[in-house]
Amino acid sequence: LRVLYAFAGCRRRADLRELLRLRLGVVDTTLKIDEVDTLRGGEAHNLLEPERRRALRDRVLLGNYDVVVVTPPCNTHPRARFANRFGPKPVRSRRWPAGFPWLEAADRREVEAANTLVEFSISLLEAAAEASRTFPGRPTRGLLEHPEDLGHAELGDPASIWQDRARFSS
Repeated sequence: LRVLYAFAGCRRRADLRELLRLRLGVVDTTLKIDEVDTLRGGEAHNLLEPERRRALRDRVLLGNYDVVVVTPPCNTHPRARFANRFGPKPVRSRRWPAGFPWLEAADRREVEAANTLVEFSISLLEAAAEASRTFPGRPTRGLLEHPEDLGHAELGDPASIWQDRARFSS
């Protein structure tokens, strides 16, 4: 089983590798998992770098994986930002899904980075679908994990990547 796990986070007891190994019985000799995250590989895994994104997408397009799992950072999307006035303030909303136009520089950079990584995650899934068409005998499956759209909250309407019906309707 060849797996790409993008945005894997730090190594932990219940990570994807352990789930596949312990819960599903995939043995290490049959599991090849590329875990990409700056918390695991430092700057060499920084997917904000365009060349790294291109290289990784190319590997997916070449059919190098059976499964592509993407869990992009969601720190600018959580409903918790709309829960009360004590935590981090909202930086995007349903009306402004790409980020509020009035954001200050640090918040703007954080939102733009998150937007880049979500778009890249979607492009990896598109590449997986293309690889499946190119190599029909060995399809590439894709999985995207991101917080669900729970609707209105105390301070307004949080943005969610799932609100883009055109992208996620199929």
